[in-house]
Amino acid sequence: MSLLLRSELRLRVGARRCQADLWRPGLRTRASASAVAEGEGDIVAEALSLLAGRGAKLPSQATVVLEDELLYYALLPAVHLWGAASDPARHYFADVLGERELRVSASLSPCGRRWMAVAVETAVLGDVTEHLARHGVALKRVGPALFEDLHALKQRLPDDGVVVWVRDQGLMAMRRHGGGWVEMHWDRCDSWQPEVVSAQVDAAMYRHTLEAATPPGQRVPVLVVAQRGEQASRLAPAAALHGWTLCRLRTRRQARARRERLV
Repeated sequence: MSLLLRSELRLRVGARRCQADLWRPGLRTRASASAVAEGEGDIVAEALSLLAGRGAKLPSQATVVLEDELLYYALLPAVHLWGAASDPARHYFADVLGERELRVSASLSPCGRRWMAVAVETAVLGDVTEHLARHGVALKRVGPALFEDLHALKQRLPDDGVVVWVRDQGLMAMRRHGGGWVEMHWDRCDSWQPEVVSAQVDAAMYRHTLEAATPPGQRVPVLVVAQRGEQASRLAPAAALHGWTLCRLRTRRQARARRERLV
């Protein structure tokens, strides 16, 4: 539990879902007001209108986290100094994506051997900033939801194995070897189908077995993280069958997100 000195508005924004939470000053255990908008259209505007319509007074600044489907990721060798890490990241995304207007940042992975680079199209940020401004709210900070989730589950992550994040519109497969991340692979797919998730897990396990030189017969640890309770329920039989560790992440707009263990 930590002390919040002033009110905070926190948004978690995806392609078809936006959750807006309002935190009041003081010792925080949960959001004082929340609103969720889903579907097509201006979901950020809808979530903010729902929150304001419930009598919530919005603060002057907001923190935004963006879901994987709105971002681009890359793992790059940590051969550059901290202040110069964004330059090779920008060159990488320009080579892969072409000339697009991007906002790029890079964070050193826990092993210290790779940069986790992330990029977002400036138009995405522009839309969010515009909707906030209509309510008199300025964008204070923006970051990837994946980094927030990695921090929330840092005690559960295997030192050597596969982690699959089940998102609304796809899967983020990550592999860890020797205590460091060696792969980030986003696949836009029907993440609500257990057979699709199983296929992606099998593919990641195969790549990991080859790269990590896993001895024959040794099980590769697999952690599957469901974002929704419905997804977790659908995946529970497959997890029991294949020996995955399955958990559901409850993101609560704070570093210490609560988790609910399912199997």
